[in-house]
Amino acid sequence: MIYGRFSEQTNEELGILKKYIILLILGFLTIFSGVVILMIAAAFSDGSTNSGAFILIWPFPIILVAGSEVPWTILLAAILTILSIMMFLVFRREKG
Repeated sequence: MIYGRFSEQTNEELGILKKYIILLILGFLTIFSGVVILMIAAAFSDGSTNSGAFILIWPFPIILVAGSEVPWTILLAAILTILSIMMFLVFRREKG
C-alpha cells in the first residue's frame, strides 16, 4: 500500500522537511524582493549604473564588478561568502 509507506515518516523527518521548505520559500522571497528593489532603484537613478555578479562555487567566490561602487560591492561579496560558509557549517552540524 503506497499510503502506508508515506505515513511511516517520523516527526523528526517532517520537522526537517519543514525547515527546508521554509528555507526554500525564504530564498524565493529574497530573490523577489531583490528584483523589486533593483527595479525601483533603476527607475529613480540618474542614468549612472553599476553592475556586478557574485557566484559561489564552494568554497571559492567569483566576484565580477563594474562601475564606481567596486569597493562596496567586493565588501558585500565577502560578507555573503562568510555568511554562506557559516550557514553551510550550521546545516551540516544539524544533520549529523
